[in-house]
Amino acid sequence: MMRPLTCSALAALPFTLAISIKSIDVWDIATDIQGPERLNGVSYQEDVLVTFGDYQYVTFYNTTLRATTITMSILAVRTMDGHNMISMGISGDGHVHLSFDHHDVPLNYRVSKTPIAFEVPATWSESLFNELLSDGDLLLEFRIGQSGSGDSYIHRYSSSTQQWKPYGRYLEGDNNNAYINGLDYHEGRLFTSWTVRETPDANTNHGFYFAYSDDDGQTWLNSNGSALPQPISTALDEPLVWEIPQNSRMVNQEGQLVDSIGRFHSLMRDNITGHHLYQHYMRDTDGNDANSAFHDVGPDKQQGPGARVRSTQAVSKGLICSIPAESWLLMPVAST
Repeated sequence: MMRPLTCSALAALPFTLAISIKSIDVWDIATDIQGPERLNGVSYQEDVLVTFGDYQYVTFYNTTLRATTITMSILAVRTMDGHNMISMGISGDGHVHLSFDHHDVPLNYRVSKTPIAFEVPATWSESLFNELLSDGDLLLEFRIGQSGSGDSYIHRYSSSTQQWKPYGRYLEGDNNNAYINGLDYHEGRLFTSWTVRETPDANTNHGFYFAYSDDDGQTWLNSNGSALPQPISTALDEPLVWEIPQNSRMVNQEGQLVDSIGRFHSLMRDNITGHHLYQHYMRDTDGNDANSAFHDVGPDKQQGPGARVRSTQAVSKGLICSIPAESWLLMPVAST
């Protein structure tokens, strides 16, 4: 199965090698949008934790500001802000791919020289990876430009030829840029959503846009199933699902996921109701769109007993969600 590897831009955070509970604090996401921890402390990323064969792989920054696996340090880091996240992918040929240290800088990318995911080495070192800039395929999504101006591209890595093939631009800025919430697969269908920003000022974020692809990102359709032009211009109305004006306190690059039955979900925030609230956007398997603000959450507030038994479990941006199969309420049951 193809997996999306996103070139996003991790803040340097301390980590321990043992898993521990950070906090058991509880707060109401409907009334306290930030909570004791910032839910959007850094930009989104794809696959910080990857399972391949009998092993799980994780990347993060330690306090010396180097990208790190559980056992080693390999990459010096220069971007010192909340955009600097690490994205990781393992292609079907066993090669480990890393994209990291980005905020308005040239592409930083490394791939292991050998298929180390098939024969996991006892120790890891910098020499395992190629130098910078250099089915089981991977997609690399990235933007060229800056806040308020730029185009987004997709490249495909072939695990059979071990070569990258450019798909080219798929999102084209019209004196602005699209900020995607992620790329997610379900049964061969690729989903993405985005907001548009007009200037470097986050207050110019506006609109909730959606598209999906049935050919791994080469061509795209809107929520109604109509073909979109290539590239998709940010000036188009066809992919617009919800009109959200500028100065609505939207935050770009928030969370999205596709659940096990193929429904698309995104969690973003705005103040168009007069209150700064999280909005749950959902597209069901029949292509119907809906959204709901987090006002009063909990299984007892929305459905009778047994609703959680029929739920689909999903995780996005550290938020563990229970999504009732017969409703589209997104209920947070735990967070990190």
